[in-house]
Amino acid sequence: MSTIGNAHARTSLYRTCYEWNAALGWLVAAFIMTGMLSHSWSGLSQDARWIYIALVGYCLIASARNFWQAYPVLKALSRMFVTGMLFITPTELRLRNMVGKKRGDKLITYDEDQEIMLGYGFEWGPEHTNMAYQINNMDTRRSQIVMPLPVRWYVQQHLPETRKMGGLPWIYNIGKAELQYIRADNWYGHTLITGNVGTGKTTLIRMLSCGAIHLGNVVIAVDPKNDKDWRDAMKAECDALGLPFYSFHPSHASTSVAIDPLRNFNRDTEIASRISGVVSDPSKADPFRDFSWYALYRTTIFCRYVGERPTLVRLKKYLITQRAALFDKVLSRYMMLQFGADWWNQIGEEVLKLGENDRLTGLVLFYETQMMHRHPEEACDEACAAFRHPYEHYQKMTTSLLPLMSNLTAAPLDELLSPEYGLDSDRQIIDLKSLMDTGGVLHIAIDSLSDAQTAQKLVQLIVADAAGIAGSRYNNEDQDPATMRRVSLYFDESHAALCEQLLSLLAQGRAAKLEMTIATQTIPDLASKASEAVADRVIGLCNNWITTRVSDPITQAKMAANFSKVDVEQRTVMHSQRTDTVDNIDKFSGGISENLGTVEKEGFPPNLLGDLPKLQCVARFADGRKMMLKIPVVLREAA
Repeated sequence: MSTIGNAHARTSLYRTCYEWNAALGWLVAAFIMTGMLSHSWSGLSQDARWIYIALVGYCLIASARNFWQAYPVLKALSRMFVTGMLFITPTELRLRNMVGKKRGDKLITYDEDQEIMLGYGFEWGPEHTNMAYQINNMDTRRSQIVMPLPVRWYVQQHLPETRKMGGLPWIYNIGKAELQYIRADNWYGHTLITGNVGTGKTTLIRMLSCGAIHLGNVVIAVDPKNDKDWRDAMKAECDALGLPFYSFHPSHASTSVAIDPLRNFNRDTEIASRISGVVSDPSKADPFRDFSWYALYRTTIFCRYVGERPTLVRLKKYLITQRAALFDKVLSRYMMLQFGADWWNQIGEEVLKLGENDRLTGLVLFYETQMMHRHPEEACDEACAAFRHPYEHYQKMTTSLLPLMSNLTAAPLDELLSPEYGLDSDRQIIDLKSLMDTGGVLHIAIDSLSDAQTAQKLVQLIVADAAGIAGSRYNNEDQDPATMRRVSLYFDESHAALCEQLLSLLAQGRAAKLEMTIATQTIPDLASKASEAVADRVIGLCNNWITTRVSDPITQAKMAANFSKVDVEQRTVMHSQRTDTVDNIDKFSGGISENLGTVEKEGFPPNLLGDLPKLQCVARFADGRKMMLKIPVVLREAA
């Protein structure tokens, strides 16, 4: 029966191990009696000998019984001061995730009841809250805990590893840790991971991404640090399970795949929105971005009209250096469609006369005066309007767009993001829609340390591409949503990817079978990239929140707010004394009182989030569970 909230009963935590003392007493008694028996054996009668032997046996049995009872107490005492790492092999992880002999497309599951391994830990409840506050009231060295010699020896043996992990070991050890699983449908509501540098965020993402592979999900991992262990772990799983693995890495362009972020679109406006959304937040008024959108839209329809596929390199070229050449191509194609292949022989002289020997000016005037009203064409209308627009104003209004295009088309991104199909090249070209349709794993290293600006633009473009494909999946009436491949997107250091398209994916991605896991160090990191309201919106859109050690008080408070308030035992001791010299100089009175009550406090003390050891985390899940977990490290498979 629980005593929490009962002011008349109180559990004493980590008490002195009286069983150990009793066991030692009985053992000493057995040795003493054995010595006495051996010393006086020859002078004892047969009956006395049997009595001595029975007493020694009783002492030994009593000692063993007390040692057995002391073991859980000693274990609890040692766990107060010791922690360490847990390891798991890929084979064991596949076994835990029930992969069995499934390979390739057979991994795909539509069973939302399937579970994957989460780690080791326990559900955090009121009993753990009470214990946490009670231990917090001890002194720094926890000197109130009396440790027997074996416990002190054990703690000293594990002291180097415990110090390596940092934090307070007892936070995880106040509960009974068991292997924990989570249903696949919990991830559908998206996941936020926070934590300081080096506390286990990437290790956690590595294990979760391997779990997504085991579920047969398409995995897209955006890695700003090019974490070799994460990449190699996913590649090893793909090799073991017969899945394709793709690596995009601008710093290793010779071995990198190429990604075509503009391949998939349903309307010309999508390409303009996809790129201009990287310029600035589409939800906020920005005339420069709006003008850039219009310039991109025009250039896109020009490219499609003349039969050229829009790519980042081609759009940049036509936006900056070859605007006039593009206008000429558009108008020339129109004239060819209207007059035939020898159109220049028919109207060339008139065109040059109108343009005073300037071909482009003449084409514009010929179209406006003779063709626009009889046979209008949108691409030609836009080309003529763009031609007549003052170039100085055009340059001013595209000030923010042109640097962006330069970022995304500088070598080697010109080949990696604007691939040309049909060329004699060994480089593999992929696009996100084909990947989502056919399956596989894509690791994207964006090199944010060496080129933060380009990395940020790159990841936002990929998010915009994914958002566009999500819209297509959602609107595809020919495909049963129940048979769509589920897609898992992982963003480490996600504040670089924060944009309106990312928020749209968080809000609506579930309907398109997209589940997202975004990791950042603190909530203020998100707020600094956008606003505090946007950071709160991200928290609200993520049904799962996992945090490793975090020292930021704002993040601590917001995470602790996910735990219900708990009645915590509070002990109050009052001392009083009084002297009175009016009646008698010796008159003295005193008293002491002790009260035990309860007070409402946070279900998880916020300060403990800053004291978690490495590879330990606190989590709130979509199924309502609040858990304390230890993250196992996925080892490399032995060769």
